[in-house]
Amino acid sequence: VAALIGWILYYLLGIILFGLLSSFLQGWLGAFFRLFPVGLPLLLAPPCSAAALYLYQSRNNPQDLLRLDAILRMLLAGWKSLVFPSLFFVGLMIVGSPLYGFAFFLGFSILLAYFTILFGLLEKQRDASMD
Repeated sequence: VAALIGWILYYLLGIILFGLLSSFLQGWLGAFFRLFPVGLPLLLAPPCSAAALYLYQSRNNPQDLLRLDAILRMLLAGWKSLVFPSLFFVGLMIVGSPLYGFAFFLGFSILLAYFTILFGLLEKQRDASMD
């Protein structure tokens, strides 16, 4: 249930809000840049939802899904390691669009495993630097 809540918060709400922004800016941006605001949540949602799920699994507290300050700190700590996998995910969504459900499941499964390992390593580095 927590994974579903995290997914809804960071994927659907982001895509809906940025989709509304895109339709509002349609006349000003032109055809090429009109879809840019919709693509932004596809880049940000995987690491945000994985960070929220990592926080939730650490303490088993559903309120951790809404701790945007902690999620933002996690993303800023490992942003260099988050860019390429997020771009991979968006590329997989584009290439696998005929089989969107399978492409999403495959891509997000890989990303979730990668991000979980990355956030665990970042947490160990933080703890080691505090000692």
